[in-house]
Formats: sequence, structure tokens, C-alpha cells
Amino acid sequence: MIEKVHKQVVHWGRFVWLAALFSAMLAACTNGGSIGPRPAQDLITVVEAYLQKYQPGPLPRLFQTTYLYDRNGT
Repeated sequence: MIEKVHKQVVHWGRFVWLAALFSAMLAACTNGGSIGPRPAQDLITVVEAYLQKYQPGPLPRLFQTTYLYDRNGT
């Protein structure tokens, strides 16, 4: 009889532990907004806001250029 009660206590203890773990995981996955809102939907605007905050200097900080070279580098 004591062994049966002990098994039930162990079973409920595991259940409570798993429920607490699951609750903690759900709480961690919720959107708490701890990093703040996104500055804009446009990627260029987001990069400019980041560079303005961490690399002060003249505007614009993001340059959109493309260089095409042939095999000889000219």
C-alpha cells in the first residue's frame, strides 16, 4: 500500500514539474516587447536608424552602390 502511494506521489510530482516547465517555456515565448518597436518596414530605413544611433556622422550613412568588374578587374 505504501509503495502504491509513493508511486502516485512521484507521478504527480513529475506532472507538476512538467506543467511548471511548460508554463515557463510559454511565458518565455510570448511577445513582451522588451527590444522595442521596429523603426520601419523598409530595410533601408531600419539600417539608417541603426547607423544613426551607433555610428554618428553625416547623412546618409548607408550607400547603395554596385561595382561590376570583369575577370581582369577593370
